[in-house]
Amino acid sequence: MLAGIRSRLTYANVVSTLCLFILLGGGAWAAAKIDSGDVKDNSLKSVDLKDGKGLKNADVAPDGLSGSAINESSLAQVPSAADADTLDGQAAGDFALAGSEEWQGLVLKSDPGACHWQNFGNGFNPPAFFRDRAGVVHLRGMITAVDGTGSICGFLSPNDTLILASALPPGFRPANTELVMITAANKPGRLDVSADGHLILGAAFGGYPSFADLEIWLSLDGVSFRCAPSGSDGCP
Repeated sequence: MLAGIRSRLTYANVVSTLCLFILLGGGAWAAAKIDSGDVKDNSLKSVDLKDGKGLKNADVAPDGLSGSAINESSLAQVPSAADADTLDGQAAGDFALAGSEEWQGLVLKSDPGACHWQNFGNGFNPPAFFRDRAGVVHLRGMITAVDGTGSICGFLSPNDTLILASALPPGFRPANTELVMITAANKPGRLDVSADGHLILGAAFGGYPSFADLEIWLSLDGVSFRCAPSGSDGCP
């Protein structure tokens, strides 16, 4: 029997058998012995990793991943942003300013037997006022002066004043008298808004605008001032 086996042994058979042994035994050795030092840097690819069995948290250095490599839904709230949904524990809506109010009509001084005022008309805004969310009071409108006496309005003494309208209500008045610029018949003029809410023109202000200009037209557009005191009578 041994003689028969010897007769069949060839160099090729012996070499093939040795290779098979090395491959079968060597694979187990390689699986147990290959480590990081045996792998060329940057040689492994995504396809070399088993699906669902890739890198774990312990395999990644802290702060080593960024962008699309992170599942945002798995992240907890950033500690420094714990108050992001509130302001010092209060809902953001608690700090929202109230909406701007509607225009309110300005009641003009209209005694027909004295100096008085009337709407300019002709498609222009009538006199009105409103307060915005920041507490700034705005005026608008076109008016004209009417001389109801034939003398007093046209010849103002240095101490005479013209009050345009009923006083602005509390919450729509300045803290102190505000001097604001106006336009009358395309000429500059001065209007004083007093702390008690009166709108005053007067010769003591230097005669600008003149009564002749006021009889043509006076614009309140662009007049604005901050209401006071803050936190009272609706003033933010």
